[in-house]
Amino acid sequence: MLQQTFTNATNITQEQSELSIMDTTLDKPEEFHIPTKPNTFVLSYFETGNMITRRGSEQLHFLTPKRFYCGTLDEPVIGKFSRGRVKGFLAEIHEKDIPLLAVILNRRMEAQECGLSLSSFTSTKSLDTVIELHEMAIGTSHENLMAAIHSILSIFCTMDAGSCDAFELAPIPESIVGTLRDLLYAVQKEPNKDWNLKDSAEQAAYSQCHLSRAFKNLTGYCFPEFVERTRAEHAIRFLLNSEIGLNQIQLECGFGSAQAMRNALRTHTGFLPSEFRTKL
Repeated sequence: MLQQTFTNATNITQEQSELSIMDTTLDKPEEFHIPTKPNTFVLSYFETGNMITRRGSEQLHFLTPKRFYCGTLDEPVIGKFSRGRVKGFLAEIHEKDIPLLAVILNRRMEAQECGLSLSSFTSTKSLDTVIELHEMAIGTSHENLMAAIHSILSIFCTMDAGSCDAFELAPIPESIVGTLRDLLYAVQKEPNKDWNLKDSAEQAAYSQCHLSRAFKNLTGYCFPEFVERTRAEHAIRFLLNSEIGLNQIQLECGFGSAQAMRNALRTHTGFLPSEFRTKL
């Protein structure tokens, strides 16, 4: 449960505003539950670790790290963390502690069909700052800790809101252009095709060596891994948004076997296929 997973929770006010830091390694997915709290926001940012979560009766969402997520607690939030390293923070903030920012946040919530607002964020600086401020604020004044929370929310409110389902396991960097970019779009459009290195290189008018070297320099991983990540991304959408069986999902996404899909999802998300459909 959340209360067991998060440590160093610091009570901010009588209205139960709270900031919690998490840094642990899980052998298996761990469930959490955040109860309903009127007039309260929940804000999270994780450097590592994925989540499957749901707010109230909404559909399940798959949340990836290095992004801010914010929502209201007028309904309970339930979910589970992936196996592996999970590092980040979660804050529960009462509206009376942030009267002006609360107006902005409520408007952002209203603009999101899923009841969550999110923004991309790729730097670890914010997380490190939060941890430092949290550690400094333990046992000190309410004003010091609320200054830290206010700073976090101010950053969040300057970001463009996006869909809470806009996760990417295989993003295409802006630095990739031309025929190579066209190839990657083709993989995303038809992940069930045979994207072997030889034919893919020919489609992009690259040699196999040049494709492998250029792709790894631009992304940090190899082209076959991009294909696997793309297939895993498509599989997650099927698992969360359909009743299609695992064997059919495997075929639709281009995995050679059920075990290949299982391995890919565990490697890139920390969850097994069946864990995306386990009732929360």
